[in-house]
Amino acid sequence: MNVYLILAHPEIKSFNGELKEVAIATLTAAGHEVKSLDLFQSGFKTTADSADFPDFDTDFFDLQAAQATLNYPADITAEHEKLLWADVLLFQFPIWWESMPAPLKGYIDRVFTVGFAYNGRKALAGKKAVVCCTAGAPNSVWTKGNRGDLVDEILHHLFHGTFDFCEMEVLPPYLIGAAKRLSAAEKAAAIEGYIKFIQNICPVD
Repeated sequence: MNVYLILAHPEIKSFNGELKEVAIATLTAAGHEVKSLDLFQSGFKTTADSADFPDFDTDFFDLQAAQATLNYPADITAEHEKLLWADVLLFQFPIWWESMPAPLKGYIDRVFTVGFAYNGRKALAGKKAVVCCTAGAPNSVWTKGNRGDLVDEILHHLFHGTFDFCEMEVLPPYLIGAAKRLSAAEKAAAIEGYIKFIQNICPVD
């Protein structure tokens, strides 16, 4: 399988950064091809605006209309090529304010374009969408009637509003709660669980 891993965390030495390396090592050991993007460290532009479409001739900027021209800047075209290459999109990020970090939302705004991801080509249809995220609150609170179910409530906009809408195969997420308060043994267990999670999605090639 071809796996494209997108990390959204500002610190490469963070637990999320460590999990990214765990995922890459696990996938490559199983014979899969992996590409990755660190949204913070790479400097990838994460604001969708008229600067992306300098040739879009209008007095009123309409993002969807501009994207529908299919006249993308080079960095978006490069991302489209990676998304087309991938069988699995793996997103690694911490939950901030019951959502994802802003650069990941900005990435989706710029790259999941009309005419490519939806309303036209549907280039992401059938690709697996996988999320590994960390949270400050423990796993036990992410339930309906408590803090909220991760898929259907907290990240509904991502799992349903984005992945489902783009007709991707949406898989259950891997959540590591209380991430900053884990003991060494608990952290090791979480990593081991993540390795098994990845191996189940992407078995030996």
